[in-house]
Amino acid sequence: MLVGLARAVVAYFLVLHTGRVVLILLGSVALARGSRRARFAGLAELQSSSLTRPVSLLLPVDTGARDAPGAIRTALALRYPEFEVVVIDNGLGDDAFGRLRAEFDLVEVRCAMPRDIPVRGRVHSVHIARRLGQRLVVVRTEASDLEDTLNAGLNLARYPLVAVSDPGYVLDPQALLWLAKPFMDDPLRVVGTAAAIERPGRTARMANSLSRLGDAGRARFGCPALGNCFRAFSRDAVVSAGGFADGEIALVSRMYRALRAQRRPLRFGFVTEFVVGSAEPENLSARVRRWHRTLLRNRFLAGNPKAGLLGLVVLPGWLVFGYLAPVVLLAGLALLAGGALTGGLVWWFVAAGLAYPGSVIVLALLMDALLLPGRHTDEDAVGGMVLGHHGAGADERPGSHQKSL
Repeated sequence: MLVGLARAVVAYFLVLHTGRVVLILLGSVALARGSRRARFAGLAELQSSSLTRPVSLLLPVDTGARDAPGAIRTALALRYPEFEVVVIDNGLGDDAFGRLRAEFDLVEVRCAMPRDIPVRGRVHSVHIARRLGQRLVVVRTEASDLEDTLNAGLNLARYPLVAVSDPGYVLDPQALLWLAKPFMDDPLRVVGTAAAIERPGRTARMANSLSRLGDAGRARFGCPALGNCFRAFSRDAVVSAGGFADGEIALVSRMYRALRAQRRPLRFGFVTEFVVGSAEPENLSARVRRWHRTLLRNRFLAGNPKAGLLGLVVLPGWLVFGYLAPVVLLAGLALLAGGALTGGLVWWFVAAGLAYPGSVIVLALLMDALLLPGRHTDEDAVGGMVLGHHGAGADERPGSHQKSL
């Protein structure tokens, strides 16, 4: 019986890590192609073209935002032909908002609040910067959850593409150009793009590599990136799907259903370039808890063909391997300890339980190092981006403050 249980544990992890190897290899192909095409990306043409689709950058801020003015200055300094920054004040407080109003010379305007997407929180007021006009819009709302806050900003967004940022993101000056490029390359099908977020610290390199290669591999099939990403969407597609309610998985599923009901093709792009970092390390335990809550909330989509590959392949895989993995791991450790004590330890159990997962991690780090040399997240790289994040003004470019990316 114990041998049968051991074989079941080994089979489970073989399937799990073999799937990761497949995604890593597919992601490596995507990164290799992206690296070769990067010098011919045509960002200068996008910057100067009148056909480049304008972008509304949604930036929700709340009491947890350490440097909201710095994040706004960095957003305003991005290189893009036509864009607006929509700041959603989600309970920032009167004192903090007063500092924003003084720094950016905000004035309240009366406007009819669009109701493309219903919001629960009441909108108190809308402000624009006197010097910048509608290039900077600040909307004050009642404190609510992130999805409802984003919906309030979505209602005010004027442009066909909508990007979602965060005060903790450290953006490369060309981040919006990279994020919008898949929309320009395939305007009829692409409804969303994403760029992986690089976390600081050498210990985060493994998670960065696995996340980036996995998301790039899924993007080869047109699936959306599921990691922690800087994202952009077609505004019409988000409105057709009912807004940002219930998280990104539910949003993508509703996009599949809404657009396929209209007989519209859809595809999700992934940016292989390093265009966004974070000034702070990620709380992995909080991220896992948040991800598990999102999966449970959308578990009914697993196996649903109307959700596309997300429902047929991605979600079932996450539910099976995301929730069962800790239980199977504990069983494997117990069997390993029991085999070591009784002398029944066999090499294939150790190889499948320890060597194979370790080799998968080494493979991800190796492919990441070979395909993106010198572009890993470390203290120097993120530190250089942070200088631009905190030192750029609304009318200057952060590129002079940054380490070259």
